[in-house]
Amino acid sequence: MTRRLFYLNALLLLAILLFGIRLRMLWLDAREREEMVRLNEIKRPVYRVQPPSPQVQAVNAMNYSDVAMRMLFSRDRNPTVVIEVPTPPPPPPMPPFPKSNGVMMWIDPRIILTAHAGEGQKIYKFGDKVGDWEIVKFDSKTITLSWHDKEVTKELAELVDNNPIAAPVQTPAPSSGGGGGVKVVGSGGGTEAKPVGDYGNGTRACAPGDTSPNGTVVDGFKKVVVANPFGVSCHWEPVK
Repeated sequence: MTRRLFYLNALLLLAILLFGIRLRMLWLDAREREEMVRLNEIKRPVYRVQPPSPQVQAVNAMNYSDVAMRMLFSRDRNPTVVIEVPTPPPPPPMPPFPKSNGVMMWIDPRIILTAHAGEGQKIYKFGDKVGDWEIVKFDSKTITLSWHDKEVTKELAELVDNNPIAAPVQTPAPSSGGGGGVKVVGSGGGTEAKPVGDYGNGTRACAPGDTSPNGTVVDGFKKVVVANPFGVSCHWEPVK
């Protein structure tokens, strides 16, 4: 018990000693401050204007282009952009021209054409489609056709069908047994005479290889063969 009291007294004495030293230091500082005030020796702080801080520049992407192009982990970064243009497909071949069989330059012009080989003749006007071609215009000597926005002008003499369907044949003389000079063939006859197609005005075209004579009548239609400067035209018209 006595030892504890001794230690406690020693600690209190040490605390009082330290507190006294602190008070003396504060007292000495106060005296020194008063002496400096009396002698006017206090140095007031000098405030200087600081220079303005540098302005932050806006980020420019071009300053980092070299970094982007030298990116080792992205090989697709290349300043040279290669644009691959697909090769256009070759143009389709030009279809064959229709065959010319005559022109009728009346008030409303008409032209007789054969669209494809082996087909019958048909009458066309301006703007009609003949096979893959479209008729733009024509006159007595030339015709202008359009295909895929491309216009081609041809001479009608170049488009004449050199293999006419039938040639004009003299009508045989009438027999004594009566009847006219027209040969009537039934629909079941053995000849190749047969009207095909339809021109739209009641007339029909001649079938390829039709060698029946001019004036032949089949199923109510009469065959008419007309020679023109471009060759021979053939059609069937209703019997009146």
